[in-house]
Amino acid sequence: MVKKGILGILLLSLVLAGCSSNSTAKKESTNESSSTVKTTSSSTRAKASATKIGVWTTQKDTELSSFIKQWEKVMDQTYTQYTGETNLTTANGTVYPTEFKTATVDGQPAELVWDPKGTQKVGYAVVALYNYNKNTGGSITYAFTIKDGTPLVLVNETDTASNNWTQTKNNDLKENFANIYNGRPTTTVGSANEKTATDDAYSDGRNGYITTPVAMRGTWYAKSYGKMSKLEVSEHEIVYTSEGEKPAKTILYRPGNGRKFDTDIAVQEARQEWGATSEVTKNDLNYINVRGWYQTAGAGTFYAAHTELIDGKQTPVVVVGSGAGAWTSTVYYQTEALAEQQAEVKYDDLIYQ
Repeated sequence: MVKKGILGILLLSLVLAGCSSNSTAKKESTNESSSTVKTTSSSTRAKASATKIGVWTTQKDTELSSFIKQWEKVMDQTYTQYTGETNLTTANGTVYPTEFKTATVDGQPAELVWDPKGTQKVGYAVVALYNYNKNTGGSITYAFTIKDGTPLVLVNETDTASNNWTQTKNNDLKENFANIYNGRPTTTVGSANEKTATDDAYSDGRNGYITTPVAMRGTWYAKSYGKMSKLEVSEHEIVYTSEGEKPAKTILYRPGNGRKFDTDIAVQEARQEWGATSEVTKNDLNYINVRGWYQTAGAGTFYAAHTELIDGKQTPVVVVGSGAGAWTSTVYYQTEALAEQQAEVKYDDLIYQ
């Protein structure tokens, strides 16, 4: 009888232990499943967030279109949107998106691709494109792009068939495109101050800026006739300084149809830094040609970014020319030491006076 009692107790203990083990296993299994669900939920939220921020959608495109309609009123300009159906042709005859394949950014080759969803991984994915044909000829074209996950607004302002793009300086466009891309509300369109940022170059006969190629920008030196001279080239300006003399700045404007040759001396003095600038190709070099704003005769000065073989290396230089043939007069180098070294050198691929 005692043995039966002991045996019963042992059997009961085993049953209870088994139940406890099953309960623990079920509890652990439930917790693990719950953890998996939480992880999946977190991953789903992350993917949803990435989709919202990283992809250009129809809704975002509509928001940008609404913003442009407000902004163009402030700018007193009317823009045509490329819809992806009919090619967008500018006043200069440039056809987009076809001619994106030959586009440059800051004077350098670049890959611009029409991609309304913004999924292009290489170069600039153009998700929206707007063009304004000016009454005086020429055009202003804006490409709203995504590059490496960053929204960038490129602009091509030209009265020729130039296909070179730069980043816009208009804060309204930059900030609000970024807002729309990142799912934030747009801000109020600026008025006079923002308009001034782009329109300063479109009054008094000016038709915007000429933009220097990146390869030309910087400080350059040349030694000629025993004197050192210096060129300081920025995006829209060239400053020339000859040894012992004051700097002479030229702002690189494109002359428009409304340019007048004022006889008022005070007006001429106020505009003495204005350059009447154009882009020309001569002697297999792409030059920026600069003439005085009121200059009526003479070919002006020609500036071109170039390279020459120096000490066994291809070395950046700026070639300066003059006369009807843009004949080379001076070659500028990146250091004074190199300018001294090459002062008397003439290059076979350049045509001199």
